[in-house]
Amino acid sequence: MKILLICEAVFPENKGGLERWMTWFAGELATRGNEVTYLNAAGVHEVRNKVSYIPVSDETWEYLANGQRSITQALKFALKIRSKVKEVNPEVIYSAQAPIFSVFTLHFFRPVKYLLIVEWFEIWSKQYWRDYLGSIRGLIGFGMQKFATKLADLRVAFTSRCLIQLGGLNSKNLLLPGIHMIPKNLGRLQYSQRRDVIFLGRFVPDKQAFLALASVVELKRLGWEGELHVIGSGPLVDQIRSRIQLLGAEQFVNVLENATEERLQECFLKSFILLHPSKREGYGLAMIEAAERQIPTLLIDYPENASVDLGISPDYVSTSDDPQDLAQILMRAYQDQERDWIRLGEWKVSKLPSMNAQHSVEQLLMVIQENLKQNRKLG
Repeated sequence: MKILLICEAVFPENKGGLERWMTWFAGELATRGNEVTYLNAAGVHEVRNKVSYIPVSDETWEYLANGQRSITQALKFALKIRSKVKEVNPEVIYSAQAPIFSVFTLHFFRPVKYLLIVEWFEIWSKQYWRDYLGSIRGLIGFGMQKFATKLADLRVAFTSRCLIQLGGLNSKNLLLPGIHMIPKNLGRLQYSQRRDVIFLGRFVPDKQAFLALASVVELKRLGWEGELHVIGSGPLVDQIRSRIQLLGAEQFVNVLENATEERLQECFLKSFILLHPSKREGYGLAMIEAAERQIPTLLIDYPENASVDLGISPDYVSTSDDPQDLAQILMRAYQDQERDWIRLGEWKVSKLPSMNAQHSVEQLLMVIQENLKQNRKLG
């Protein structure tokens, strides 16, 4: 099959769950004999792992002075993809829901005939849209999202929360089991006392790296002597480095942009907890990968944080985003490492296999084949 993947992945190689899933998914489709092209918002035109990567533009995300996101890049991306789609001429398009404008372009302005699948990693509330874009633009964005959830030939969700928001299970809504991409080699995991904390995600306001820094500074005041590994990439990297200097935390905080899998593994093996104070989370891939290594995650119970529903680290879900409160929870986790190791070891055996991304790919390809066959019958 000729398959086109579309995602406004400005940082396609970073440690954000959506970008890593889409990159892995593209490669997996290619290894199964499909002709795969991946359109994203930045990067270079290249063929890698049998996937043709095509940047739609060299635009990067911009945030306004008040912290709200500019929509200029998202609009340009949505307008430019139509010509790229015509060039590729795919049988199937699999697109992330972001930016919302792209869903409308792909659904209503089809330059060629294709099966359109839209993946809904997360669906935002009206309040979150307002916080993200401002009152008027946010209200428009919320309305567009509500309309967009009814579009496409097939809609995909990975959490029950998203599936319910899409209208429940039916012939056009598909719930896939998970996106856990089994790593090549975790090494032999053995229990040992660990000292470090790891933060993993995009350097954008919603992921709250600044809150992670403040919390670890408070943890230091409680007598903790480890390090914080801040891993990811994004537009706030310079501000994060400046904040570290301002807090006088250079001795125990290190920033790793676009860390290799080997470096990531090294940081995980030294850490007793993943600090993940994100305001929104569609699936929570980072916390699943931490739990696979028998490391718990500290989350904040925000309305847009669907990863709380996974129930992996229920003892470390905070209702407060105060750095001092988070530091107290971190210290408790530091002292309860052996208990967490045993509990997450049991979780790995009972729950993790059901989240295998391979199952999702197989189920999705089966549904695609059925839809294409039906379309051919209808002419």
